[in-house]
Amino acid sequence: MIPSTNVKRPLSRFQNLLSFRFDELCATQFYHLRSSTAMADTFADMIGWDIAGNVDWQFVGMWVVVGLVVHFLLCFFVSPFYASHVVLLAGSVALAVLGTKIYFTQPDASSLSLTADPGPDQSLLSHVMLIYQLFNLVVTWHVKELQSATMALHHLVTVLLAVSSLNPFAIYYGGYFFGVVEISNIPLTLRDVIEHCNTNRGDSPPRFGLLKTISEGVFVLCFFATRVFGWSFVTYAFWVQTLPVVQDADAKTLFAALLFLISNAFLTLLQAKWSIDILQKVKDVLFSGSKSDKNA
Repeated sequence: MIPSTNVKRPLSRFQNLLSFRFDELCATQFYHLRSSTAMADTFADMIGWDIAGNVDWQFVGMWVVVGLVVHFLLCFFVSPFYASHVVLLAGSVALAVLGTKIYFTQPDASSLSLTADPGPDQSLLSHVMLIYQLFNLVVTWHVKELQSATMALHHLVTVLLAVSSLNPFAIYYGGYFFGVVEISNIPLTLRDVIEHCNTNRGDSPPRFGLLKTISEGVFVLCFFATRVFGWSFVTYAFWVQTLPVVQDADAKTLFAALLFLISNAFLTLLQAKWSIDILQKVKDVLFSGSKSDKNA
């Protein structure tokens, strides 16, 4: 009996040690979690982000899950690229229709207070944009063809803007920035689907050539109309209204104003880069066409 007793004692000591270490680890992690949560709550209070109160996270979460379920169900029948673009096209259409309606029916955003409470349509638009960009973040990670650090950063910035707009701040500019500019994404999505459809076809002639050309032309027109010319005028009005707020704002309003200004500057530079890329592609198409005519 003595040997068995000697064996059990070390085992019991080892088990007690493991139990103590596990309890200590759990307590440590719980302490860090509580500390992090407290810090996040303190920071949110300091900057005026009532995230739980101003964002209907149940509504947002439900529709993000619905979008992802539709996406993954479609993946059983088509590639993840096509599946994601079905959901993205639905989101772009919803944002474009709702945002354009708001932009042309509400008072001029520059004539309203930046901290004015949102109406039902403005609140819905910000929620739809939040859902759309959260879904974008997931598919940017999941779909190989969409993986891009620049686009992931773009989606993350827009998520922050959508949440901040509901605090509220500058939410009446959402009709244009969250809605009207999405018009260009509709023909772009169609063009991307056709382009992907013609990938790896070998010597086979491309399909839907005319539809691709039309969608590209419509996209270029919509992009420069909404994301270059229109964007410039609305952005100018936004900066003129927001800069005086920065000078005399309290900490809460200052954070929101700086977040919007810096994000708007980032998105403006990003769209300037896209404009250069588009013009270069248009130039290549026109010059390649003229060269082929000369050779003929």
